[in-house]
Amino acid sequence: MSFLTGLTKVGDVGNQTLTSIVYPPITSGSAYAVGNAVGPLLNFQNTFLGVGSGLLQSAVLICRDTQTTSFNLLLFTTQPTSTTFTDRTTPTINATDQFSCGPIITFTNPVSVGGVTVYTVPSIGCSMLVGAKNVYGVLFSGGTPTFGSTQDIAIKLTALAD
Repeated sequence: MSFLTGLTKVGDVGNQTLTSIVYPPITSGSAYAVGNAVGPLLNFQNTFLGVGSGLLQSAVLICRDTQTTSFNLLLFTTQPTSTTFTDRTTPTINATDQFSCGPIITFTNPVSVGGVTVYTVPSIGCSMLVGAKNVYGVLFSGGTPTFGSTQDIAIKLTALAD
């Protein structure tokens, strides 16, 4: 006999592992400076369920060409609406958005295989409460990378949604 017989799922039910991927448009052929945004504001859609909270599990940055520099991904707890993030510029975060800054994920120690560079940050274990399904972020350069194409990178966030 099952105690769950007749139960119906109402809305989103937690304890689901979800992965969201973004492919930001970037500048090719010219070096970025340290602290430059790599792409615009990123929208990691459906990172969480309707409750809008969970545990960040891992992050992966994939570059289609060989890279050796570090990168930092700044996440926000709400969408920053008063700051403009422009590719290959160093932004100043507006005062109204500053308290929306969340965790920073640092990508170091890349592995390059067959012309592709992969940065992996496993076991992040950082809880987030964003109150929505989407998580916003911006990727910053920790060095001076040059990309070969305007579609050279992908960023994946994996979370255990509440």
